[in-house]
Amino acid sequence: MRGLHAFALAIAGCSTAAGSAAPAPVPVVVEHRPSSRSCKPEAPVAVTLSTTVIDPRRSAVVVTATPTRDVDALEVALALPPELALEVGAPKLHFVDVGAGEARELRAIVRLDGRRGELAAIARVPADGVVMARTVAAWLGEPVAPPVTRTYALPDGELAQEVRP
Repeated sequence: MRGLHAFALAIAGCSTAAGSAAPAPVPVVVEHRPSSRSCKPEAPVAVTLSTTVIDPRRSAVVVTATPTRDVDALEVALALPPELALEVGAPKLHFVDVGAGEARELRAIVRLDGRRGELAAIARVPADGVVMARTVAAWLGEPVAPPVTRTYALPDGELAQEVRP
């Protein structure tokens, strides 16, 4: 009888541990596409930045650039502020003769050296004799806490709100 109880406890312990596993991280995706109704010249490329948290200090980054028309060259780059450092991958990739709709990717792992940092991804293409760019950005790290506020009632009945850092 003793062996049966030990066996049942072992199964219960395994199922509890497996059932309480943390959910898989969800990527944050930011996208910027050319406007179909713009009256100004725009870079003929769509850019998507996807960030997935690996641990509190590191994130996997995927930048996808897709030209909306055939281009002679395409450059995809990361703009890293001082709070972010590149651990794995290249900060910039160059591609030549990319057709419309052909996606190109830059993959990297970024380390956060501060509490919060804004990562930007840039796609540059030559268009009509000039180099045009499209940029997307995403924040990595701790979310910013809302400011502390205090509301006062003034003698005339109006409310005034004070914001403190």
